[in-house]
Amino acid sequence: MENKNGGDIRAFPLSPKSSFKKAIDIIEWKKLKNTNSPYNENYSSIHPLRRVVGLIILDRKLDLGFDILMDNWLEFPGMQYFTGETVFNGERPFSKEEFEEVSSRISKELENFIKDSLSEIEDIDFIHTKSSFSLNSI
Repeated sequence: MENKNGGDIRAFPLSPKSSFKKAIDIIEWKKLKNTNSPYNENYSSIHPLRRVVGLIILDRKLDLGFDILMDNWLEFPGMQYFTGETVFNGERPFSKEEFEEVSSRISKELENFIKDSLSEIEDIDFIHTKSSFSLNSI
């Protein structure tokens, strides 16, 4: 049976040199399973915690704005791997309002995990602003 969202994301292997692969290997994702209360005020989300946390980390790290972040998440398997996806998705996982809501409801424990993760991957550049190609080199 064909998946309407896309194919198995493992069909898009990441290079060991990929910035996303490096960050995935550095962040201690297993700690999420031990999180007592990921959200405040008896709030819960229908989204997997890894997706929520991964997108919050990417949002803070890349500072692209919601629409650009989501457009890139749709196009780049590395970003979807980073958020723990197993199936390549062709639709945005959140509306802007839903993402703002879930981001504002994270617990102090989860906020600390995100801050620690951002600190651990601080030196990793996900966006390469320098290009080896320039018009002057032609």
